[in-house]
Amino acid sequence: MRFSERDATGTLTFLFCTLFPILNSQFSILNSQVSILNSQFSILNSTWWCVTGRAIPILALEVKNEGKPAPNAPYILKSQVSILNSQFSSLNSQVSILNSQVSILKSQVSILKSQVSILKSQVSILNYIKKQYPIP
Repeated sequence: MRFSERDATGTLTFLFCTLFPILNSQFSILNSQVSILNSQFSILNSTWWCVTGRAIPILALEVKNEGKPAPNAPYILKSQVSILNSQFSSLNSQVSILNSQVSILKSQVSILKSQVSILKSQVSILNYIKKQYPIP
């Protein structure tokens, strides 16, 4: 059986085609989680009320505002903030896991490249031996 550089390149292409869809699916999962987190932060921003104490202006009829929000002002509960913080920390851990998977994939790609170069050198050695010692 005769090996060629095309066979080595085909092997590398096959391995790339099997590894990259896995990484792309992980990126799509991460993107969906980021979009969920962004929507939750937009809800948080729309419902946040910042009480600044005496910096709140006095109402028109000389009724003093004691640094409290109006009764109909939007608000957010502390439990909602802790839920968002836990979701954000879990998202950060998922990002670190994805980064480690990317580094593993990069090392696998470098290993594949070295294997292809070894295979190419073996092909040239085999072709040289075949020329020197032809089979009758």
